[in-house]
Amino acid sequence: MTMYRLSLAVLCGLGLSALAPLLLPGPVWIAMPAAFLLFPGGFIAAILFHSDSPFIVMASNAFVYSGLSYVFLAAKRDVSAPFLRLASIRAVIPVAILVGLACIPTLDPLLPRGLVELKRQESALQNDLPDDVGIEQARAVLRSKNIQFNEFEPSTGLVFQRGGTTMTASYGDRVIHSQFQTNAGQFPCGYDMEIDLLFDATG
Repeated sequence: MTMYRLSLAVLCGLGLSALAPLLLPGPVWIAMPAAFLLFPGGFIAAILFHSDSPFIVMASNAFVYSGLSYVFLAAKRDVSAPFLRLASIRAVIPVAILVGLACIPTLDPLLPRGLVELKRQESALQNDLPDDVGIEQARAVLRSKNIQFNEFEPSTGLVFQRGGTTMTASYGDRVIHSQFQTNAGQFPCGYDMEIDLLFDATG
């Protein structure tokens, strides 16, 4: 009897933890409860594991909801062992399908998507825009890739600072700047790519 309760509780926990992220792209009235269901796993992942890994969030949710399901089933003293056994057997395939769907990045917004392509695109741009690239070549590269950009003459001094990278302009320098949305993302954010190129007065 206890084994059947435990197996059904684990299946319920796995099913809920897999279903919640799959509902996030739905209408607001569905996405809001789904986001609430993600909270326990997100809280545990952040506090205990200092991580926002979607797999840790889902595993933590599975643990929490399995425990709650077991408590609920244990309180139902009138539920028979044959019923629990049959329910466990019938739940295996639907839960397995949900877990499988939750592992597909295009269906589960918690999973990062497009990061490999983003890295490939970044590497290609870095190869096509080396440190010694001229301004005419840079314009040609960006136009060939259909990347819209702005070009302007900046004020002298610091024009860009990000992490350990700084760009300082002198009189007559020119900047090519572009920022555009990519197909990469991970809930609830998407990734933008930013290009900043600084050229001296000779180009």
